[in-house]
Amino acid sequence: MLAESGNSETVDQRTSSETANVQSIESAPSNFASQLLSTSLSESPITEEHDDESDDDPQVETVSQPTLALSPEAWVFECRLLPVTGMTASLLAQTVLVSASPETVHLATNAHTDSLLNEMHRRRVSDAFATQLGGSPDLVIEVRDQLGETPEAYRLRMKEERLHLAQSQFQDDPFITALTERFDASVRIDTIQPRNGDHHV
Repeated sequence: MLAESGNSETVDQRTSSETANVQSIESAPSNFASQLLSTSLSESPITEEHDDESDDDPQVETVSQPTLALSPEAWVFECRLLPVTGMTASLLAQTVLVSASPETVHLATNAHTDSLLNEMHRRRVSDAFATQLGGSPDLVIEVRDQLGETPEAYRLRMKEERLHLAQSQFQDDPFITALTERFDASVRIDTIQPRNGDHHV
């Protein structure tokens, strides 16, 4: 009986020791985290210097301009690549390019478009050409009764050709032909638009 009592006391002491070790291990992560946070705060104080530097020296993203040929033959493609927008771009698309050099840009258009090209539009057009030619070229706009194909006329012609091609391909499709014959149906051609055109069905 005495031996058993001694063993029981030894087991109790061992259990108490193991419990203390477990509690010490469980509390270790939180103690370590507290020490790490305290050290980090004391060595690396939080400041707002980064925000001040970003405000004083903003990063400006630059967009490079493509190099254009600026030839009369390429004008219908390159007109929309010049850095002009809004009404200025719309009016410029109704002109033909006669010639372009660092000294002079020669355009031709009809009387109506010429009357809408005020000094602001002309300055913007000249500045747009300057990004390609360098300097500030003089802008000469000639009024003609007859013009070649302008960029706007070219856009409309391409749109019309895409439309006719889409309608023709739709009508010639074997599946569409079989459906219309089986159900004695017809296709409203005016509702067909090219997939990559200005409008979608």
